[in-house]
Amino acid sequence: MTQKSFLTRCIPVLAICLAFLPIRSQAEEKAAHLSKTDKAFMAEAYQGGLSEVKVGTLAQTKATTPEARTLAERLVADHEKANTELKSLAESKGMTLPTEPKQASQSTYGMLEKKEGAAFDKAFAMNAVKDHQKDISHFEKAAKETKDSDLKNFIEKTLPVLKEHLSLAEAANKK
Repeated sequence: MTQKSFLTRCIPVLAICLAFLPIRSQAEEKAAHLSKTDKAFMAEAYQGGLSEVKVGTLAQTKATTPEARTLAERLVADHEKANTELKSLAESKGMTLPTEPKQASQSTYGMLEKKEGAAFDKAFAMNAVKDHQKDISHFEKAAKETKDSDLKNFIEKTLPVLKEHLSLAEAANKK
């Protein structure tokens, strides 16, 4: 192979490789613009969403009251949607989100999995009330602190849904 044919073959490959360098640099630059607090919030919110989907899916099969079933359906549908949006937002910022719920959430799932009937419904509803009170507080705090307009929009869009979940959970908890 002559030096000229070698260069003729390598230059297109090199050009393609170089074309992708700015994309990675832009993603890294976007991630660098998120504060540590924003990154931590996004990771925690995503893990919380994963947990809500997992627990909601369990409740769809185990809940006995109409209120608990309705809550379960809404948790799954709404948190799957929010998770998709948050994951897309994170990717646009060059951030990778966790893939599993936190260990504490997995422990809650294990506890709920062992319960049946009215005991399950009560524990599920109480857990949803507690989780959504905490989530609303975290979202409200993040909305005040974030400087990222995309994240702020996501938070402001999600907060009313979390408040609605809290109302549904409180209603299920009364039954």
